[in-house]
Amino acid sequence: DWAPRASWLGALDAVRGIDAGAIAHSCADKARIPQAVHAARVDAVRSLGLRANGPGPDTGDTART
Repeated sequence: DWAPRASWLGALDAVRGIDAGAIAHSCADKARIPQAVHAARVDAVRSLGLRANGPGPDTGDTART
């Protein structure tokens, strides 16, 4: 069994769990929809507290994209 599998599946669930339709509907500037959806997905994954190098909370400070 691949150790990071659970983390990847959790991240995938988080990404799939955002309501892209609601985000798109709430954007006044429709050109910003892709950025808003991306930001929501990134926030959803970050809220899991995963680290890039293994399980556990991320203690590093990384720049937002």
